[in-house]
Amino acid sequence: MPISLVSLRLVAASLGLLALVTGQPAAQQFVLSSQDRARLIAVDFAVVGADGQPVADLRADEVTLKIDGRARPIRSLEYVALASAPSGDTGAGPEAPLAPYGTNATSDGGRSVVLILDQYTVRPGRDAGVKEQVTQFLRLLGPRDRVALMTMPYGGLTVDLTTEHHRISQALTRIGGQAQPNEGAEDASCRTSATLAALRGTLDDLRGGKAPVAIVFFSGQLSELTGPTAAPAPSPAMRILPPCQLRTEQFKQVGAAAASARAQFYVVQPELSVTDGGRAGLEHLTGATGGPVLHLGVGAGSALARVARETSGYYIARIEPEPSETTGTVRNFSLSVTRADTTVRQRPQLSVMRTAARFVNTSAPTPLDMMKDARVFRDLPLRVTGFSSREPGGQMIRVVALFDSPDESAAPSSAIVGLFNDQGKLVASTQFGPAELTASPVASSLVVPAGHYRLRVAATESSGRGGAADAEITAELAGAGPLTMSALVVGLSREGRFQPRLDFGREASAMAYVEIYGARQGAAVGAVFEVARTANGPALVTIKGTFAATSEPDRFVVTAALPVGALTSGDYVVRAIIAAQDQLGGRVLRAIRKK
Repeated sequence: MPISLVSLRLVAASLGLLALVTGQPAAQQFVLSSQDRARLIAVDFAVVGADGQPVADLRADEVTLKIDGRARPIRSLEYVALASAPSGDTGAGPEAPLAPYGTNATSDGGRSVVLILDQYTVRPGRDAGVKEQVTQFLRLLGPRDRVALMTMPYGGLTVDLTTEHHRISQALTRIGGQAQPNEGAEDASCRTSATLAALRGTLDDLRGGKAPVAIVFFSGQLSELTGPTAAPAPSPAMRILPPCQLRTEQFKQVGAAAASARAQFYVVQPELSVTDGGRAGLEHLTGATGGPVLHLGVGAGSALARVARETSGYYIARIEPEPSETTGTVRNFSLSVTRADTTVRQRPQLSVMRTAARFVNTSAPTPLDMMKDARVFRDLPLRVTGFSSREPGGQMIRVVALFDSPDESAAPSSAIVGLFNDQGKLVASTQFGPAELTASPVASSLVVPAGHYRLRVAATESSGRGGAADAEITAELAGAGPLTMSALVVGLSREGRFQPRLDFGREASAMAYVEIYGARQGAAVGAVFEVARTANGPALVTIKGTFAATSEPDRFVVTAALPVGALTSGDYVVRAIIAAQDQLGGRVLRAIRKK
């Protein structure tokens, strides 16, 4: 369509480009100091809905947590997003998730998964399904997810935790099932006992981790209990040791080790021909560890696709400790939620853990202190994002940074925004005082050469609490044939002005905004905006863009009204697609969240 000269009151030229990148849905947040985090007991668990997707917006009043049968008040509830939950195997591999806004909420940036093959319960040649599904599973993981591979009961660690996922696939080609065709009951019992001992040893090695670890245990069967809680002593008359007897205590020991390792267990059966006794042993294991028994399956309904979805995030509930609850103490605990059609994933035992004292801030840092220190500071919750547009003259890039605090009762009173280059040097920064921090979000404009940067915001509020958060920024313009484009912006129209937003609620519509450069008045240029669930998924809404001229002859603004009010809660991707007539086009993306 031709570029028109219709003015656009809603986009103030002095604002430049203001944008939105959204993150994972957040649970109800409570503001805690680092001293509180060190003192309180942290309890992790996961909740999934009827569709198999994680539930990420629980409130503390929807959760009941009991230790040794007694309800304990929850001081804080936080959802930790480790990855975008995959919707299933599309056959074309997963899409890389768009980066959310930077935040100083608790997150280790990736998950840890240990794949364990119980070799002597999988028949030779029947392990092909396991290998195929593991390959598909690895494609569903992100680049920061770490995976390990082990064999049991007589093997051991084949590949240690690594982000080089191809090593897992390569190692799988060298191992396989070794089940004996006519295994007797006594041999099966002894093998099961050895497997339980190996599991316990592996879990002991995983103690002390900073985040939960997912254990995927591939096993055809485990023998059922063959003896009482304590094995009988050898007969004095016969002087013969009894055969391997499986005791309840052996399964309980694995459960206690799983609690100490913060292990989220999944037991996967490669075949459905397991005996009743073999199934009973697997159920004893899941009863001790809190994990389900799953069948291997295929595609989006496979066990490993389910594991990929369910391990993409978890909750941390914090409770006040009691005098007897010292670090390392193991307690029975249960957890329930009032949200309908949900399933809780939790271990039946809790190993008391708290943040190590060396991570506690001993004095209130200033914004300058936090800019000099690359650590994440969490006492003041912050969200930050940035995006790029052309600086007049065309030689530099303008990066507009947005930040706010999701804690409405703790507005920052002092802040610094800065960009660090690949060498870790601060190349541009802006300081803010109380009078400049009244807007939400706060916008800061920084001009830098094209390149890759770390955007950092450090802020304090009036009581002295400080926070710092980072976001990775690529300062460049996107190509669209002979044209170039700024980043895509999503915000609201309010009183004739454009206001950036970091999330959307009950608004009927939002405004999408992008700048194009290199065009001329009257040129045939087309623009459409699409809303989809994923970057490359089918469009739910398609809207033609409206063009407006600016004070620069080759710079035009393209906008569209997006019907966000018609969207259900969740994450979406907005796509702006620009093309000159008879020329290749280009697109820019922005992730948004509807609460």
